[in-house]
Amino acid sequence: EIVNKIEDRGQRWDAENLLERALTGMQMDVGSIHQVISVLEDDGRLLSRQYAAQALGRSDDPRAIQALVDTVAREREREVRYAAIRALESIQDRQEIRPHIHGFDELMDAIEDPEVYVRLAASEALNNYDNEDAVMPIIRLYEEYRFSSCLYSLGRIGGEAATSYLIGLLKSPDEETRLEAAFSLADPDLGERVVEALVQSITGKTQCFGNREMLKAVIGSLRTIAWYGIKDEEGMIQNTVEEKAERALVDLVENENPTIRYLALIGLGRNMVGKGALQEELCIEALRKATNDPDEDVRSVAEWYMSNHAF
Repeated sequence: EIVNKIEDRGQRWDAENLLERALTGMQMDVGSIHQVISVLEDDGRLLSRQYAAQALGRSDDPRAIQALVDTVAREREREVRYAAIRALESIQDRQEIRPHIHGFDELMDAIEDPEVYVRLAASEALNNYDNEDAVMPIIRLYEEYRFSSCLYSLGRIGGEAATSYLIGLLKSPDEETRLEAAFSLADPDLGERVVEALVQSITGKTQCFGNREMLKAVIGSLRTIAWYGIKDEEGMIQNTVEEKAERALVDLVENENPTIRYLALIGLGRNMVGKGALQEELCIEALRKATNDPDEDVRSVAEWYMSNHAF
């Protein structure tokens, strides 16, 4: 009430900061949880409800979750709806709820919110749920506003529709769209066809976008996919997608384009140094051959890896 009556802009700003620290800095014991939930549900002041939502997002108390879910669904002010969405995401992360399970239906409604930034927050929160029902609403939001985080959400959710959509964007005439799609496909759970599509996007005869940024994005995603691969105690590779991504890097080291060879060699070498190769003999042989590459930059990278690491 005092904050709302302050007319001086500077003093009001200081008072708002003080109110925020008071609410978000509360120790979340049993009593204070009830107090903050009461502020969120019943207080007539926008700022108080907004800061109460933020405070609950920092709580480890499961009772805060339902209050936040209800706020996403019923709150009349956009600032508070937004804060509740972020807090709902945060509290489930804090409580290590994987995938998220609370508030999915409410977030699906929120992605159609009248306020664009509330819709964006909902689309970003939905990538934590293992539910492909969110895919088409996120695609519609992307096509309307071109938020790059929508593509990241699609990559996290996965499934046939999301993966096919992202692969299709690799052929977009817009460079930024292609880059964002390439980055969003860096997940082995999306399947082997993603590896094929990434390679095709920079090497295909009919569809080649070979600028350096696209090459870096695609090869970076291939490297990320390969990184997740593991072997069992007997040295057997457990992940066919990751194995295929590593093999794609090896093949790209012999591509006719020296920039592709150079970037693929760096990606392959970093993985080998960082965690080891899935197909060690194959990768070492690729490095060895590259020491005789006609391109000086490629040779220097290969020689550095071979001379500085025990391959």
